[in-house]
Amino acid sequence: MRLKLKERLFQKKPSEMNPMLTREMDDIVFKAIAHDPENRYATCREFLEAIEGYRDHHIKTLH
Repeated sequence: MRLKLKERLFQKKPSEMNPMLTREMDDIVFKAIAHDPENRYATCREFLEAIEGYRDHHIKTLH
């Protein structure tokens, strides 16, 4: 059940659904939802820092 739900939710990569996103964001998202906890972000802070780093880098690139 859990795997089927995950497959349905993520049939496409985030970058396929929104062309403004890059593979880097795909990597961030898929690390956050990794099946093996050892492959996920250790803390919410670490996840937030990855998102903020992505945002900061890509906002600078757009200007």
